[in-house]
Amino acid sequence: MHPLVRGMLLRSLTLHNIRSYTDVTLTFPEGIVLLAGDIGAGKSTVLLAIEFALFGIQRGEASGAALLRHGERDGWVELAFELEKHEIRIVRTLKRASTGISQDSGYIMRDGVRQDGTSTELKAAVLELLGYPSDLLTKGKSLLFRYTVYTPQEEMKRILEENAPERLATLRRLFGIDKYERVQQNAKIVVQSLRERQKLLEGKVAALPAKRTQHAELQRSLATLDAQHVTSAGALAQRRDALAALQQEQQTNDALLVELGSVRQAVSGYETQQRLLEQQLRRGQDEHATLANEIERELPPVIDAPQHAARRKEAEQTITLTETAITDARGRLGDVSTRMRLSGDVITQIESLDSCPTCRQHVPHEHRSRIVGDERAKQDALAQERARFEERVTALTVHLQDARRALELARSAEQQAALAALQHKLLEEKRRRIALLLQQLAASAVAISDVQRHLTEQRSRLAMLEPLEAVQRDLKRRLDASRAEERDAAVRHAGLEQQRSGATSQLQRLAEEIITLEKDDASRAKLIDVRDWLAATLVPVVGSIERHVLGSVQRQLDGLFRQWWELLLEENALSCRIDTEFGVRAQQQGFDVPYEYLSGGERTALALAYRLALHRVVNDIVTTIRTRGLLILDEPTDGFSREQLGRVRDVLRELRCRQVLLVSHEPELEGLCDHVVRVQKSGTTSAVS
Repeated sequence: MHPLVRGMLLRSLTLHNIRSYTDVTLTFPEGIVLLAGDIGAGKSTVLLAIEFALFGIQRGEASGAALLRHGERDGWVELAFELEKHEIRIVRTLKRASTGISQDSGYIMRDGVRQDGTSTELKAAVLELLGYPSDLLTKGKSLLFRYTVYTPQEEMKRILEENAPERLATLRRLFGIDKYERVQQNAKIVVQSLRERQKLLEGKVAALPAKRTQHAELQRSLATLDAQHVTSAGALAQRRDALAALQQEQQTNDALLVELGSVRQAVSGYETQQRLLEQQLRRGQDEHATLANEIERELPPVIDAPQHAARRKEAEQTITLTETAITDARGRLGDVSTRMRLSGDVITQIESLDSCPTCRQHVPHEHRSRIVGDERAKQDALAQERARFEERVTALTVHLQDARRALELARSAEQQAALAALQHKLLEEKRRRIALLLQQLAASAVAISDVQRHLTEQRSRLAMLEPLEAVQRDLKRRLDASRAEERDAAVRHAGLEQQRSGATSQLQRLAEEIITLEKDDASRAKLIDVRDWLAATLVPVVGSIERHVLGSVQRQLDGLFRQWWELLLEENALSCRIDTEFGVRAQQQGFDVPYEYLSGGERTALALAYRLALHRVVNDIVTTIRTRGLLILDEPTDGFSREQLGRVRDVLRELRCRQVLLVSHEPELEGLCDHVVRVQKSGTTSAVS
């Protein structure tokens, strides 16, 4: 007995609202497990659920709508398995929305550590766990899983019925041999690309001789320009030295001209100062004469100003007192007049009064006459008093007028006294001014003498410096000519420098172009070597390797296929083998038997033997996968005789798998398996027992 191959081992599968299952958990023991049940009971759903848990919804296989139970809004699958001593648990979910049914987020738990993710992230994690290539992430289904773990029976028969090119393409992808074909195709593409690049480089390199000739001619031209540049630099230096000497002479002359301007300015200033001093002297003399005449005039008499001020103050006081007395007398006069008017009102009221307004009693005539008499006597006394006040107001008014006339006279006399005092003060100021003028006139005479002396000196210096202006004009003419010559020399020199710079830049560009073209020429030669090596060496070698690998796989597959075929159909006159195109050649008595002429049992045996051989060869060749040890067979014995069914167990034992999951509706297989999981369906709901 061969030792069992460790790898992947299913533990349990939980289905919630998946097709005909509502809430079911299946456990998978180690060994050969039969998933039994009638046709349509839900056995295939279990296999689809396992594949969905691992890889999610796959294009071309069961869709989300086909997996989610009809009428339910969500569903999920939980798959637990052992993978090389690691406990793995995967949960994937489906969700119904207005836009359709899609995969929702789920998680993977490895040895108790949970990792949440989207459907794509979960698939990437599963591929890494199973050791499958990462490029399967974007593919609709995994060929490795379909041909190493689980292959529907009809799909295996279909690969046998396919034409040779399609079958070879499928098997190349399965074994990873298609990479050799891709290498050859890519090599041919590279060769074609190298040819195109070679033509492009040849077109560029064709200009290399002309570039080299142009480079040599440009070097000679640059040497000539260098010689001309040296000569031009000498001429320019001479012109600049001559210009510098003239500029130095001009600076010296400019300094003298500055002094000339200063002397002229000094002469003009002294002349102006002399005119001003002479004008000031004449104005002082005229003012002295005028003041002397004014002093000789008769002086005004002296008036006693304090006496007139006392009279003014006395008159002002008298006016104030008189106005106050008049106001008081007029107030008293008004009061008397008011009392007389009130007494007259009383007389009028009493004369017309018949009864007392308070007690309503009759007032006697005698009483009224007495009261009227008293009031008339009061009026007479008030009239005399009013006459006295009127006389007083009249007298005070006359006195006030006299006081005002006295005030006017006092004020006029006081003003005349003040005017006389002012005239005396002005006269004293004129006398002091005459004395000051005499001092200023003497100083002006001295200043005029001093200015005249300086003016004479500056005019003498001016006569010496004025000829410099003619010298400056001649110097300017020579400087202009020298600057023009220096500018022309500089322009010629700059032109030569520009030509040298342009020639140098052009020479550098040509050198760089030549280097680039030489590199292109070297690259062209290298491309030819690479192209020839790819076309003459790599492509034939890769083709030979592909044929060798494909032949090795074919021989290994053929040997295993014959082993399983002979175990399944002992004492059968039909001999079968795998040809070089990986098709099945069936022969009987030396004659080929077409596949379609075989019986159903023979076709099933061929498919199972082919399937088991693929399982072993793929697991042996693709060493990175970790799903070895697990095999799922869907209806592998359809059409088998009772005798053939008895041999299936022997075949499965030879596989050395830890776990084989058989899906079949044939009850004869129950005695051949270690464990049986029964699937039953009642109405639209499946259950397991």
